[in-house]
Amino acid sequence: MPPVKRYENGYGAGMDNFRQNLGESVSEIVLCPVATSFTEGSRWQFHDGDNSLTAVIEDPRFRRAVERGEERFARNDLLRVRLRSSSALTVKVDPVIKASERGGIKE
Repeated sequence: MPPVKRYENGYGAGMDNFRQNLGESVSEIVLCPVATSFTEGSRWQFHDGDNSLTAVIEDPRFRRAVERGEERFARNDLLRVRLRSSSALTVKVDPVIKASERGGIKE
């Protein structure tokens, strides 16, 4: 398992984010497109029958076919896709400091 990495979040000392990649998997599944985007790198919305998810379409031939109108979608169409997914564990440490006495001022 890879080491846990520390990320600075820009909020000051003592506030850390820890992220550990847990792995990547590829599976073949059937998805129903819910919303498409024609901007490169944008995410499409899908439904798998139980859950909603978003994904970037990486297949350049499929993207070109969609852009040219060679691939069109109707309500309840289904796509068989190879879905690459990755899992990560992120822990945000956000300390709370209560200053009951500071600089001679008491609460």
